[in-house]
Amino acid sequence: MIVDEDLKSRNGIRLVPQGHEITEALMVRLSSVAAGVGVCEPFRVRVQV
Repeated sequence: MIVDEDLKSRNGIRLVPQGHEITEALMVRLSSVAAGVGVCEPFRVRVQV
């Protein structure tokens, strides 16, 4: 998956820029952030086929 918009935390910090690939390691880190500070959801992604 590719992030289709800047992914931000609930307090406005950009976590992942638009166009960045979401890897397994990034998903683990985002889960940690979501459990703590929080992630603005929903967010758009593109799926490569």
